[in-house]
Amino acid sequence: MDPQEKNKYWEIFRGLNPENGYLSGSKAAGVLRSSKLSSDKLEKIWDLADIDDDGMFDFDEFAIAMKITFDLINGVYKTVPDRVPEALVSTSKKHLVAARDALRGNDDIALLHKVPSLDTDPEDAVLKDGFDWYISPSDKIRYSDIYSLHCNKHGEVSFNGLAPVFTPFGVPNSQIQKAWKLVNPQGTETIQKDQCLVFLHILTQRSNGFRIPNDVPYSLKASFKRGNIDYNLDSYNSTNNYYSSPTMAPSTGGAKPKSDLDAPRDVRDSDWELISLRNELSKLDEKILSLQRETDDVNIAQNKSKLIQRDLQKVLDYKLGILQSLKNDGPNGPSASAIDNDLKMLEQQLNVLGRHLEGRKSQVAKLEERLRSLS
Repeated sequence: MDPQEKNKYWEIFRGLNPENGYLSGSKAAGVLRSSKLSSDKLEKIWDLADIDDDGMFDFDEFAIAMKITFDLINGVYKTVPDRVPEALVSTSKKHLVAARDALRGNDDIALLHKVPSLDTDPEDAVLKDGFDWYISPSDKIRYSDIYSLHCNKHGEVSFNGLAPVFTPFGVPNSQIQKAWKLVNPQGTETIQKDQCLVFLHILTQRSNGFRIPNDVPYSLKASFKRGNIDYNLDSYNSTNNYYSSPTMAPSTGGAKPKSDLDAPRDVRDSDWELISLRNELSKLDEKILSLQRETDDVNIAQNKSKLIQRDLQKVLDYKLGILQSLKNDGPNGPSASAIDNDLKMLEQQLNVLGRHLEGRKSQVAKLEERLRSLS
């Protein structure tokens, strides 16, 4: 990442008023959302950039997220890379990336053995879309009561510990395990209260006939790692808003990065629009260059046609002169019929070249018109 890019990302980062050197999940989510990338790409970017899995971004993590996002918009990547490019990882975080990659590899293997075919719901044909992630105050109280009955002294609850409450929901076992995996992305033996409440909410929604999504909103996934979920209705503007991020508690540790920049600024949608416009301009420039090359080729061919036509005209004039001389001087020299045939052939060639030249002129005119429309 070159210094100019890093300074730009730091300016945006500082303009978002990080606390103790960290951006909350809600602020980071807002920046990523303004890129207009799809939700699945944003989720993958979040997972890659949040190296320490704390649900927040320090500057290094924010810079990684921004760099990958810009590269996707600029066409450097067609899809989100599977791993953080090594060149983007600071020396202080290389060991964390290596450990996380190794851990995720082991977790993936374990999940393959533990939860087969989670995406296949045996009742999928009768289920409906429209899953609502919002937990109402009354539902929260009900879920909290269930949690209190089954949590241990540390405030944690295990999958087996909740087993007695599964039957009333009437949800297939494979979908119960899928819900557990959604709220427990790190594959731990136990989960915290907030994860438990969301887990019970997923089962409730499935019991009400709604299809369980294949992933949670990435902001909610971050809150699982932080252990602090906002259940306020205002946090969710619609039933399927994957970008309404919960409020995150700021970290008490970490030093605020330093920069020589003088003033912060807020990130704006125009930043992303500018990139998009630059991309369109670059494509137009390439198209104009291609058309100019075509025009040059046509002009060259046209000039060649003019030269050939001029030479043929000279030959025709010469032959006409000879024919006229024969008519004036008598039958000495080449026969009049032979010269007459030559003249007819030359006239035909001139006519063909004339039509070819007109076609080239028309082609040039069309290319020039297209160039004017692109300018």
